Amino acid sequence: MSSKKMTEAVKAQKTLNAVRSMMSESAQNDVPVLAEGDAISKFANPILNYKAHTNEFISVLVDRIMFTVVEVKRYSNRLARLKKGRPYPLGTDVQQIYENPVNPMGYNGENLSGILKLYKGDTKVAYYSRNRQDVFPLSINREELIGAFVSYEKFNRFVSAKINSVFSGNEIREFNLFKQSIVDAYANNVILGRKLAMPATKDEAEDMVATIRETAMNMTFPSTAYNNYINQPGAVGDPVETWSEADRIVIIIRSDLINKLGVKVLAMAFNMAETDFRNNLIVVDSFDYDNYDLENRKRTGKTLSDIGFVICDETLFQVYDNIQTAAEDFIGSSLTWQYFFHVWQIYGICPFANAMVFEVPKADALQGLTITNYNNSDGNNVVLANPTATQTINYATLPEDYAVKNISIEFLNMIETEFSNPPTKENFHTYVNMTFNAVNKTITFAATEKVVAAGSTGTCLCELIADGVRVPIVIILNFLRE
Repeated sequence: MSSKKMTEAVKAQKTLNAVRSMMSESAQNDVPVLAEGDAISKFANPILNYKAHTNEFISVLVDRIMFTVVEVKRYSNRLARLKKGRPYPLGTDVQQIYENPVNPMGYNGENLSGILKLYKGDTKVAYYSRNRQDVFPLSINREELIGAFVSYEKFNRFVSAKINSVFSGNEIREFNLFKQSIVDAYANNVILGRKLAMPATKDEAEDMVATIRETAMNMTFPSTAYNNYINQPGAVGDPVETWSEADRIVIIIRSDLINKLGVKVLAMAFNMAETDFRNNLIVVDSFDYDNYDLENRKRTGKTLSDIGFVICDETLFQVYDNIQTAAEDFIGSSLTWQYFFHVWQIYGICPFANAMVFEVPKADALQGLTITNYNNSDGNNVVLANPTATQTINYATLPEDYAVKNISIEFLNMIETEFSNPPTKENFHTYVNMTFNAVNKTITFAATEKVVAAGSTGTCLCELIADGVRVPIVIILNFLRE
């Protein structure tokens, strides 16, 4: 057995044995512990042949393993570090209180009446309510489960695919909600801001670095200049005077800007080592965010933003997790286990925290590319099943009138592993030729003689690279199996 297959076996056995350890005593008596060299069928047969064990296995796998134990590669929300955990006591609302610094009065040794006077503080209060209640559905049918028990590799892919579908979907949703919180707060005058031009020269880039450094340094001093509490509805008392500890100041910056400015240059401006400075830096692709149609479970386009970077105290984000749990149902007519992963959260922007938004309009460049039609009845994939197969897809661009100058394709990996001629990043072009038409906005894929007509399906995970913008795409080819 190859080292890769051995690793797959060890990984799957670890997961399966963990599931077994959490099942009932009756199930543990019937289902053996897997050891090195054991076939997966040793575990699968008692699970699949007894309905009670099957139901219990699925329940433990999803509820207590998939959602808590198994580690797979999935998308991770870079802004998640700014979350505040769970509110205590657990509930739907969070109260935040800020007390302005007290101003002194002059000494008067004869003012004895002052002893009995009530000195009220300048107290500010903000409330944040639960405003996200999303549900992510996940279906597992018996046929899928039987297919997963064919080999350790297939079981690992089964688990990884199910976890990715739910957790990556949630992380992407969170990432968009964080960005939407910033954009909405700025649009509604909760956060102050100013406009800067995209730096076109080295001197202009240095000026922007100086602006970032000056703003961050000024936030460490008591000031009313970096929050807009006093102009919010319901504001009481004086403007909020606050300051930020240097290690609590976060810079959230667009990737095109950090490429122009350089992390090392910014770190030097703050007199910090680059590795230390990265703790204060969060790079995002943009502040554009996806709009969700929750009724129909789809995304309906983007809201675009010219925000280039935000400098803020990390307390600006009042984001709390309320509930993350799964509920289950079994549909007997289709032998399907239905899981509903609930994510309930609070998203708020603190009106007392230091923050400054800087708008930096993007340069005249491609901002996004979306595949609009695969022209294929098999779904959202490119399918090339024989050496003469071709498929043309349509795409749209942001801005809409942008003419793409160059499109290439990059092979990342293939889900299946048991093939005699799997492609590599270096030779993928010998399996698939690609051309595009910038006027008609089409991309055409053509198979080469390396794609066989009577082989096994191989799922190639790739990326289209259009003038620097990367878009994931799946290309399905026929290969010879080992």
